[in-house]
Amino acid sequence: MRKSNRRSVSVEDKEVRFDVLNTVLNDAPPLTLEKVDIVGAVKTLTEARGWSELTASKYEKVGLTLLRFVRGEGKRMHTRDEAPPTTWGAGIVAQLMHTAETVAPEAVAALAVMAFAGIRPNEALRLLTGRTTCCGTRPRR
Repeated sequence: MRKSNRRSVSVEDKEVRFDVLNTVLNDAPPLTLEKVDIVGAVKTLTEARGWSELTASKYEKVGLTLLRFVRGEGKRMHTRDEAPPTTWGAGIVAQLMHTAETVAPEAVAALAVMAFAGIRPNEALRLLTGRTTCCGTRPRR
C-alpha cells in the first residue's frame, strides 16, 4: 500500500486490523493460514468484543485480502486511493448549522465539532457525552 502511495490513514487502518487479527492467530506466518483460520479468528474476536456484523465483515475482508496478497492471487483494483475524502464548503456547513438550529438544536454542538474538527459522528459522541459507543454497540475491551 505504501509503494502504491495509499493515504497514510488507509495504511494505518489496515495495520491496526492486521494486528488485532494477529493476536488471535498467535503470530502465525500468513503463508500457513487458510480462509478457515481467518474466519475463525474473526468469530472469536466478534464474540469476545461484541462486534457488529459490519465490523466483523471488515476484519474478515482485511484478513482474506492479506491471504490473497501473500499468495499472489487476484488483481489489485487500485494502485492508489482514487480521491481524498470530500470536504464541505462554508455554504453547505452554514446551511446545515442553520437547519440544525431550527430542527434539532441539541445536535448543533456535535455538528460544529464534526464540521470544524473533521471527526466522525461516533468520535463526536464520545467527546460530547463521554459515552464510549453509539447505536447500541458495546464498547471495545
